[in-house]
Amino acid sequence: MIIHNKKETDYFTLPDILLENKNIAKADTIAENLHHNQYRKHKKDKYPYIIHPRMVATILYELGYNEDIIIAGLLHDTVEDCAYSLHDIQSDFNENIAYLVEKLTNIAPEYLSKEEKKEINNQHVLTGTNNSMTIKVIDIGCNAKSIFEYFSKNSANQWFSSKQKLINKIVIDNTVLLDEVKNILNYYQLQLSTSPPIKSIQ
Repeated sequence: MIIHNKKETDYFTLPDILLENKNIAKADTIAENLHHNQYRKHKKDKYPYIIHPRMVATILYELGYNEDIIIAGLLHDTVEDCAYSLHDIQSDFNENIAYLVEKLTNIAPEYLSKEEKKEINNQHVLTGTNNSMTIKVIDIGCNAKSIFEYFSKNSANQWFSSKQKLINKIVIDNTVLLDEVKNILNYYQLQLSTSPPIKSIQ
C-alpha cells in the first residue's frame, strides 16, 4: 500500500535523507513558516498543518520522484492558503516548481457558487501534467481519512463526491497509486452511507 496504511501524525518531520538536500530543506522551512498557526484536527488534538505537505512530499520521495516534484509537494498549499505567490516560488526555486504548484492551486473566483467553484478548480487540475496530477492524487488520498473523521456527514459527502468525479477523470502513469486512491474514496463513501459509520481505516 502506498497511502492506505500511513498516518499523518508520523510526519512531524521529513526523513533525514530529504533534509540533506539543501533545496528540499529550504522548501520545508518555507512551508513550515508559511503554515505556522495552521492546524490539522485529529480527534481531541490539533497538529501542525505542516504534517500534511510533509506526508505528501515523503510519499513522492518513496515513489522515486525528483527534487522539483518533492518540493512542489511541500509547497502545494502555500499559494492557496498563505501569503506566498507563484512569483515567490519561481524566485526561490524555479519555473517548473511554480508551474506544478499553480496547477494545484484553486483559481475559481470566490463569488461563484460552491458547485461552480468545484467544477472550475477540478478542470484546472486536469489541465496539468502527469507530475502535477500525481501530486494531486496523493493529496486527495492523504486528506481522505481526515475529511471522513472530522467533517460533518453532509460536508464529507460533498467533498468525496467532488474528489471522486475528479479522480475518475485523472490519467497518470502510476496506475497503482491512482487505483489505491480510488479505492480509498470508495471505502469512505461506503462508510458515509452507513448509519452509524463503521470503523475507519487505521
